[in-house]
Amino acid sequence: MKKVSELIEGRLAENSREYYVLARAWREAVGPAVSDAAMPVKMEGATLIVGVSDQMWLTELTFMKQDVLEQLAEIGMNAEDIRFVFRPKKHKEEKRPKPSRNPTDRELKAAKDICAVIEDDRIRQSAERAMEAYFTQYSFEEFLKR
Repeated sequence: MKKVSELIEGRLAENSREYYVLARAWREAVGPAVSDAAMPVKMEGATLIVGVSDQMWLTELTFMKQDVLEQLAEIGMNAEDIRFVFRPKKHKEEKRPKPSRNPTDRELKAAKDICAVIEDDRIRQSAERAMEAYFTQYSFEEFLKR
C-alpha cells in the first residue's frame, strides 16, 4: 500500500506537467503580450479556464474568444470553450523602506574614503553617491555588520 505522501507527490507532479504543457501551448497560441496578462488555470472537461489579471484584457479576450479557440486548435489544443475569469495578480508584500535619515559626517567621510581607491572619476563619484544613499537608510554600524 502506498503512503499518502507518495500519492500526493505523484498527483502534484502530474498536475505540474499538465499545467506546464497547458501554459506552453497557451503562450504559443496567443503570444507573449496576451500570455503576460492571461494564463490558463485548468481544463474543466473541454472548457479551458483562463485567469486574466486585468479588467481591460478580460473584456478584450471575451471579444477575441473565437479567434483564440481557432489559434488553440491550430496548435492541436482542442478546447471547445474558454471561460475567462478575473484573477488579479498577487502583489508581493513590499518591504517598507526605513525612514530616511541624514548621513553623519563620519558616514560621508567613510563613503569618500572607501571609494577613493576607484581611479575613474565618474565611477568613483557614482559609488560615493550610492554609499551616501545607503547611509540615508542604514548607519555606519549596520554597514560594518554586513
